[in-house]
Amino acid sequence: MKFIHFSWIAIVVLCTSTFNYAQKEIELVGEKKAFIYHVIWKNKRLDDHLGKYFEYIGEPYLKRDGKTPKRDSVEWAIKNNGEKLLIRSTELGKVSKGMLQELCNKLALHDLNLMVKHRNSEEPQHEYLLEEYKEFVDLYATKLPPYAMKSEGGEDKPLLKMEKILAPTYSTKSKINVAASGGAFDVNETKAIVVAINETINNWVANRARQYFEAFGGRMNYFDNQLMSAGDGGGFSGASKEQKEDEWFRGLTPDIGFFYYVPEVHTDDKGKRKVQAMHVPVVDYKTYGHDTITNIHFDIWGKSKERQTTVVIQKGINSYILYDKDESDLLSPDSNYNKDGVTTYQMLIDELKNVHIAYYEEMIYGKRGYDYQIEYHTKQKDICLEKIKVTEYKLNKIRYSTGSGNVVNYKPKEKNHQPGSNESVKKQKRTTQDELMYWYKQLEYHKEMIVKLKKEKEIALEILATLKDKLSNMEKNIGYRVLTYEEKDGLYIFEDSSTFNYETQDFKFMGTKHPEEYNIRVLSFDDKVLSTKADEVQIHWSICEEDIDESLALNKKFVDAFGINSYTGKFPILKEEDSVKIKELVQFIIKNPKAVQFDLSGNGKGKILENGKYEKDNVPEYFKEYPNGDSISFQSQNATTLKIAMDKKLNIQLATYTDGREVFFKSLQKDVQKLLEPGSGVHRNEVISAARTQSVLMNFLSNFNSLASKFADAEEAAKAFSILDKAAKKAKINIGRVKIKAWDKSLVGKY
Repeated sequence: MKFIHFSWIAIVVLCTSTFNYAQKEIELVGEKKAFIYHVIWKNKRLDDHLGKYFEYIGEPYLKRDGKTPKRDSVEWAIKNNGEKLLIRSTELGKVSKGMLQELCNKLALHDLNLMVKHRNSEEPQHEYLLEEYKEFVDLYATKLPPYAMKSEGGEDKPLLKMEKILAPTYSTKSKINVAASGGAFDVNETKAIVVAINETINNWVANRARQYFEAFGGRMNYFDNQLMSAGDGGGFSGASKEQKEDEWFRGLTPDIGFFYYVPEVHTDDKGKRKVQAMHVPVVDYKTYGHDTITNIHFDIWGKSKERQTTVVIQKGINSYILYDKDESDLLSPDSNYNKDGVTTYQMLIDELKNVHIAYYEEMIYGKRGYDYQIEYHTKQKDICLEKIKVTEYKLNKIRYSTGSGNVVNYKPKEKNHQPGSNESVKKQKRTTQDELMYWYKQLEYHKEMIVKLKKEKEIALEILATLKDKLSNMEKNIGYRVLTYEEKDGLYIFEDSSTFNYETQDFKFMGTKHPEEYNIRVLSFDDKVLSTKADEVQIHWSICEEDIDESLALNKKFVDAFGINSYTGKFPILKEEDSVKIKELVQFIIKNPKAVQFDLSGNGKGKILENGKYEKDNVPEYFKEYPNGDSISFQSQNATTLKIAMDKKLNIQLATYTDGREVFFKSLQKDVQKLLEPGSGVHRNEVISAARTQSVLMNFLSNFNSLASKFADAEEAAKAFSILDKAAKKAKINIGRVKIKAWDKSLVGKY
């Protein structure tokens, strides 16, 4: 299988400009809301992560047990009155962006499917779809090359057959055949048409998905949505994923038909050039930079049950490999696949290396290999030459010996001389001639064998070079430095701090100051390493930037909440709009009572960064009074931030900052006085910051106690508060170089 690098320059440009063309605003009306509700409850992962934010608030429709809502009845009610589905967009803006993008992609694909299906409808209820379809075709026309267009009514429009192959019923192979127009277009022209189809569909879906994302309260600066396929392009391995009996999909081709294969021009063994689908498409990207997380969400739509779906993310020399995990349709860095008969990419690499390459290396360099045989026949050839030389000398000697008739002997004969027999000399001559012929034949044989073996070796070397080149490409597909990881409760942390969350299927690059290049590749392959075929894989991924604070369960900021020199105050930390998160906190605390931890600090003078975040000023400059008595200009610097992260642990972070004006206490408790002794390294503003942090902590606990009992089960709420309260009493507040107990009464007073 050859490695094919696909540079996504055209699509990247498309994705950044796609939102310039006018696509009609989506309206979250009854029927659309009912479908949203349907998609969520049908998908357990979406329901677990997003279901609570799409709340049915109509009258109950119950099954016979009197407890479980009857889903189809709920859908019917929402369809007739969209107000009965409450979409909590404020809180949806804080959930996993990847999970929300997954939902939006499903909704966008369904919209496109409906639009294409009813493009020729004359029914009044489909009128809005015809308007959207015209916009879709107009976009298509901007992508198609001129030779795939026609002039009609003074307008340039796609040829009819070019419009037909937009439908999801056409496989990529079929699209290629239709686009070729029976040989009217060459391979490059055909490829350009297929690329135009891919860009149009992917672009439209990305734009519609983004509209849903924003309508649901999602926020982003960068948004990318890909519907990638890899394989032969003959079909879609996940086409049966959507159940035919589902009324929402009745009469529709499965949405997976819109996933595209990247075309390439390939020259076969006979020298014929043709357009075919890439087996290993590679998409180039850059991280967002700006010290912001880049989040990549994966969603498998189609796969082979006999091949392990493999996705590789590569940044620099580092590779992060994600494998299909069993039959769950979920990816994981853990390559173990607990099922027999499943081919993995590593198995093919091992087969290529240990079987095919090893076979040819043994054939060439082994004990009985070509090198050995060539050396053997070369030695035998040299032996033959030596034997021929000796035998020719011997024969020559016989020819001119006494009795041969070839030599005149002028010496006088000795007295008892017996003349030799001519017959015996002739016999000796014939024997020597036969011996000479034998060695000449042996010489010719060994020469022929050397020529033959060298040719065979040359062929074997070419095959070996091809196999090694294939191995190099396969190893390049995987990457030469695969990063190790540690796993805890489904969160995989790579050695460079990148992470993959198995539950949400989100891969995250940690923030860097400047953008860094990376790519994503999907590997498709057959069960035999030398096969030219590849099974089909369809996978959706979406990318957006993510501020680390956006993934927090709660993120609040209280600006100028205390008076000058004051460190006490009663103001609400939690509100009724936090009801869903409060319920989540109650459940998390009960399930993970030992995972609650507080991170408390009194930072003194702070500074506000460009992104609006607060940070402790490590080289503070304090002053006695505000310049010109202007305290208003400094109000924003006096703030307390509350950040609650709820992942594997519940981390509650409270931090308070002041401006540069030195605070003044009328009187100080003895314990506080000690903190300010010379050499302590603690400033007055840090002390008052700590006191304010303690005050907010008490308000938080009080608010949680009252609201938890209101929005959650009373018994569970009381239990959760008890756990939270105990953890708070053990916590400490960081003040400069020292720590004090958060429950120190000398700071604020009795709680």
